[in-house]
Amino acid sequence: MESLKEYRNNELKWFLLANILLMLITTDSFQFEVLKGNLGTYISKFLNITAISSSAYILTFIFDSIIPSKLKVNLVFLWSKQPSSTIFTDMLKKFEDNRFTLDSAKKKYKNIYTQIENKPKGFDQTPLWYSIYNQHRDNHIVFGSNKDYLLLRDMHAQTIMLLVVYIILWSVTGFFNFSAEFLIYLFILIIILNISTRVKGKRMVYNVLSVDVNQ
Repeated sequence: MESLKEYRNNELKWFLLANILLMLITTDSFQFEVLKGNLGTYISKFLNITAISSSAYILTFIFDSIIPSKLKVNLVFLWSKQPSSTIFTDMLKKFEDNRFTLDSAKKKYKNIYTQIENKPKGFDQTPLWYSIYNQHRDNHIVFGSNKDYLLLRDMHAQTIMLLVVYIILWSVTGFFNFSAEFLIYLFILIIILNISTRVKGKRMVYNVLSVDVNQ
């Protein structure tokens, strides 16, 4: 079966390479002046571009790889809780799925709701949800939605890391010009990825329950 983290070897790498290419274009690194046969200058410029792109790729990928999963989740949800932390009480407040009913969920998870009632307010419901997820993790619906969520989560963290790497390389090396357009692009991309990850995260949590209730 396909590995859940296979996207790190495919989509995530191409995403990073595309952003680094955009960084080089927006900072004028690809604009070679007329060299009038000065092959040495041309080669030097090419080597500088190669060094910049390689450094940006390696540093961003390393930083992204060493960030703990919990921190990546915190970067997405910030001050709010991830969907699995409050899913069972959230369903009582606002039910957001048409594939099963609230009554069927309350009946299916009667023991879970009993446990929640005996817990202090703000109790993290993730372990209760995860025990259900663990039963259906290989289901194609659950697997696919989880992969999409993890991909977006890692894209979000990676874009933040690229922003940090870009500022460091620009301020330290001086190999390329400052680009306000690229910074604006990164900030907009971070916001879009944050919203997308939140949506996919909630969808994944509901997908697990939908599969479990309807099995």
